[in-house]
Amino acid sequence: MAALVQGGERGGVVLSHSCHVVELVLNEGGEGVIRHLPWSQDVDIVACAVDCAGEAAVACTSDKRVIFWGWADGQWVQRCTRTTTKRATAVAFGDDGAVVAADKAGDVHRFRRAEDENGLTESSEVILGHVSMVMDIALSADGLIVSADRDDKVRVSQYPRAWNIEGFCLGHTEFISSVCVTGARCVSTSGDGTVRLWDTATATLLSTSTPSEDFISDGADGVIRSAVASPTAPHFAVVVDGRSDLMMYTLGSAKGVALAPLHTVQPSESSIASAAFAVDGSLWTVDVSGSLARFVLEGARYVPGPALPAQLNDLPAALPWLRTDNPGRASLADFAKVHHETGAENYFSRKQLRLDAKQAAADGRANKKLKEDTEVS
Repeated sequence: MAALVQGGERGGVVLSHSCHVVELVLNEGGEGVIRHLPWSQDVDIVACAVDCAGEAAVACTSDKRVIFWGWADGQWVQRCTRTTTKRATAVAFGDDGAVVAADKAGDVHRFRRAEDENGLTESSEVILGHVSMVMDIALSADGLIVSADRDDKVRVSQYPRAWNIEGFCLGHTEFISSVCVTGARCVSTSGDGTVRLWDTATATLLSTSTPSEDFISDGADGVIRSAVASPTAPHFAVVVDGRSDLMMYTLGSAKGVALAPLHTVQPSESSIASAAFAVDGSLWTVDVSGSLARFVLEGARYVPGPALPAQLNDLPAALPWLRTDNPGRASLADFAKVHHETGAENYFSRKQLRLDAKQAAADGRANKKLKEDTEVS
């Protein structure tokens, strides 16, 4: 399934689907530009990110690789590739230029750019860990990292010294599907159908919203895929799995700081796959058929922007691989089904069996070594 992330200072967004990554930009003349990030392997991209300056990009693949690109001479060039022990689930850039990637094992890795005799490389270290799969990560401008896991927890830690835990945002009753940070606030979405607003520094719950009650009138309780924050306004766009309408929220209400429903936008009749804000505050969406749409803020509403240039308006024609049947990232509804069928109790039982087996193996090696040492003496 196609996914969008915010582009850098050149504007636009970055689209990933299957084994492809492209930058989509509207230049000053209103012309559409598609720039391919070189990657020749037939391996699915599972997560992607671009730094604020638009000078670096990173993607994680289904075969545990992390690909780094740099912007040079008006084009993207592949810089290097690294690996993780488990498949990555989310990736983001820190303000220090480092790349932070989370994986299925619950570890969060930090890749730092370094210079050696072979040129630019990326060295890595594990900076924090969860007891279950990390679903998403986000970094704040005031030195905090927010990590969310399958076990309904959102953890707030100092960055990069993530062993210093500021607190846990507790209250969701299902897996966390996404987190995003804007200013001193954090928004989390979950399989429990709620969107929650937190004070990031204190891990305090400020408000809880339920899109199925705020917007959806047909009684459908879809799994919330993600929430993305506008860089120019106190607005959030919420994507619900299987829905063709995008739910817009704003910060603030008569009762204090809270998420308040704004309105919905519907780019097409097809389900929305992903949404992202560009640095200019415009909202971009892509649906499951690969069609692109762009909305701009007028007053307090997001309305369709000027018609996209032909190259971007018919994106599947310019990028035929968008028509492939490869679903890419699995539907969160499927993930929720598995999550419910296995259940937390069974999950922890299996995890404890794995830990017990690991400890038994370690004890066996220790006993063997003690016996050998005894025989030698």
